[in-house]
Amino acid sequence: MKNIKLFLFILVSMILASCKHGEYMPEINTANMGVFTLDENCSVLIGGEDFKAKFNVKLYYPNDKIAEARIVGIKNSDPSTLSVLKDNITTLPLDMELDYQNLTEKFGNININDVIEIGLDIKMGNTWYPAFGYDGKSTVTSNLGTIPGANPVITLKKVAPLNIENFVGELELLDEFWEVETTVTVEKISDTEIKIVGYDSPEYNGFGNLSIEINTKDYTVSMPKQVVLPELSIYHNLAYEGSGNLDSYNGVITLSISATVDEGSFGGGFKFILGPKAN
Repeated sequence: MKNIKLFLFILVSMILASCKHGEYMPEINTANMGVFTLDENCSVLIGGEDFKAKFNVKLYYPNDKIAEARIVGIKNSDPSTLSVLKDNITTLPLDMELDYQNLTEKFGNININDVIEIGLDIKMGNTWYPAFGYDGKSTVTSNLGTIPGANPVITLKKVAPLNIENFVGELELLDEFWEVETTVTVEKISDTEIKIVGYDSPEYNGFGNLSIEINTKDYTVSMPKQVVLPELSIYHNLAYEGSGNLDSYNGVITLSISATVDEGSFGGGFKFILGPKAN
């Protein structure tokens, strides 16, 4: 534990040292942090009034003595919406359940694509270490949040119901690797998988059979590594692999993919966007 805390101190010192004079820096919580675990039967997607979420929260450093803690939430990173969901917590771990009514009582109307983040404020001695800073962002930076076992925030999102049929048939595809926008044919494999069975553009004849898997609990999508062209000029077995998100409201799937061949890699970060055909 001492080594991890030393790592956090050094990392924060480097971040502060690299900040230009006068630049705003949000508060950074390095004393301790909450670790949230969502119940495996629950989803982070707010689909409607039947929404319920169960989760457990504990301290990252479980042996630390805290004076008090409170579970807080914030809507769309707007500091004015910061609300206490449960206070006067003196013992952790703790199980908690939230439903749609709880959220609307605290945050008002919740619209499609609204995001609610939940974190843990911690009081140690006489000092509070907030989950969210003055800018509405998490006080645990993305770098600090990648330490083993850290999950300091649960992110809930209001979404439209998923109709997988909206992602079947003739769709428009932006494939940044090929630098092409074209029409593709998509088939439904199951309620959680679709497959691009071929590009309609003649120059890409034979290219296709790309499977995309959908996680219905959080609307993330993944493209397992798969060969899409056995031969590409002097190269062999061009393969795509990537991950991204699904927008059920607009009917769009967005992935970031990497492209490899047996001889090496063309790199990653290529946009691969599948959506409805323009009228």
